[in-house]
Amino acid sequence: MDIKEIRTMIRQSIRDQVKNLVKERLKPPTTFEKFNFIVNESIEGIADRPSFEDIYCMWKNISLETLDIGVDRDIISEWNSSLRYYVDNLEVSSRTKEKIFNSLKR
Repeated sequence: MDIKEIRTMIRQSIRDQVKNLVKERLKPPTTFEKFNFIVNESIEGIADRPSFEDIYCMWKNISLETLDIGVDRDIISEWNSSLRYYVDNLEVSSRTKEKIFNSLKR
C-alpha cells in the first residue's frame, strides 16, 4: 500500500463518519444520555440552568409521546411539538429556553 491509497482510505473514512453523524443529528436522541449531553452543551456557561430532574422529566415525557410512532417524519414532527411544549414549561429565562429548543429540534 502506498501513501496515496492510505490517504484515500482515510478521506473515505472521514466522509463516512461525517455522513453518519449528520444522519444521527437529523433524528431525535435515542437515549437520555444523548439528550442530556445536548442540553448541557447548549447551555454551557449559562447560569440560568434547569435542574437535572427537569431535564429528565422532559426527556421521559417526550420519549413517551413519540414511543409508538412508526414513520420517521411523524416522529420528528411529534418530537418538535412536544419539545416546544416541555421547553416552554421550564422555569428558566426565555434565552435559555430558546437555546435548549434550538439545540434539540430536528
